[in-house]
Amino acid sequence: MTHRPSVTIGVSACLIGCPVRYDGGSFGVFAENPAVRDVAFVPVCPECMAGLTVPRRPIRLTGTAEHVLKGEARVIDDRGTDVTEALIAGARACQAAFERAGVRIVVLKELSPSCGLAEAPIGPPEDDARGRGVFTEMLVESGYTVLSERMLGNVDPEDYAVFFKTLADRQDQRKAERTRERGA
Repeated sequence: MTHRPSVTIGVSACLIGCPVRYDGGSFGVFAENPAVRDVAFVPVCPECMAGLTVPRRPIRLTGTAEHVLKGEARVIDDRGTDVTEALIAGARACQAAFERAGVRIVVLKELSPSCGLAEAPIGPPEDDARGRGVFTEMLVESGYTVLSERMLGNVDPEDYAVFFKTLADRQDQRKAERTRERGA
């Protein structure tokens, strides 16, 4: 009989060991960990889906992710090449994959201009400004629960499935409450 995971989450592909980072690297946060067998992962990389290569030039936002999505700021690489439209298209493709898979909870890579939750690089490097990445901004605006991998630091990997299932259950409860409030 096939094992069925108890919860499905979206995840930055680099966090499960896929070598998709701009420098060709990855992180093993979830890679080959038997404790996560009850979690199904939907791995994505908005930068790869944008058609950017591995390896690739590092990118930065010229303004907040919200401003990028409104067309008021750009995403550029370290040589000044504008990759804004490609990155937005890649992020939309990744969100569509999450929608098809029924994902509601997402764990993304902090510090990424696409996936950072609070520390994506914004503006010139000397400014050291930080904020959300473009993909994260899209997901938050669409109602996803988004975490960075750093937020899992206090969760024992043995408890990941329970942790994510609890988040999903709470999300369902809040949605049901909002539905009841609208109907009342």
